[in-house]
Amino acid sequence: MYEGICQSKTIPIEEKVYSFAVDLLKEGTYQADILDTPPITPEQQIILQKMQESLANNPEWAKEMILHLEPGEPFPYHENLGIDEDEYRSILTALDSERLIKVDSTSVRIIHDDHIITFSESENDEQSLLDYLYIDTIHRQIYIDDAPLAFRTHLLADKANSTFSNAWHGYTWEYKDVPVEKLEDLDFSEPFDATLFRCTIGKMEETDDIILYITAKVIEQGQPAVDTKLMLVLRK
Repeated sequence: MYEGICQSKTIPIEEKVYSFAVDLLKEGTYQADILDTPPITPEQQIILQKMQESLANNPEWAKEMILHLEPGEPFPYHENLGIDEDEYRSILTALDSERLIKVDSTSVRIIHDDHIITFSESENDEQSLLDYLYIDTIHRQIYIDDAPLAFRTHLLADKANSTFSNAWHGYTWEYKDVPVEKLEDLDFSEPFDATLFRCTIGKMEETDDIILYITAKVIEQGQPAVDTKLMLVLRK
């Protein structure tokens, strides 16, 4: 008799993460640090160049390796990389020890206009990835360049393992348009188009600073057309 009254309402995870983002992105002007990974050393640049040349000379092997790697997983050592084991270890050490550093600063406006939230990088006259990001609060949807992003994953990092040197948590949304369901079915010998947009919105645990990380990759006729990213830490 009282079953319907006693049952608690379960809120879908997509609704929770959307509310997290909208509640965090309050209207106003924010000071923003632009972050990036530290530049690689000249020695590391030479090693990476050797790797790129060797992979270009072994395209079938490189393709097969990529298909079996997890996202973010580096190539295991192999002579086809074109470098010796000491050089390989030096690159892995550099990648593992990377921390994001401030490379510039800017001012960002978050604008709530009717049911749309938009973003503007005030001190940048050129087009920015922020110009393509917006949130429709009626349809409860995040977009990049009019492409609807779907919730992908929850991110959580303690201070010891954070690239920001600060504990934080957040969520990632993604839009993916590729010509096949699985990467292993993709015919690299034929020209193809593909698009991948990602947006991560998070919050620092100690400071309440906002993390906003946008990436965009577009392939047209098998050739990279867009490959860019923007990582910001916003504070009042």
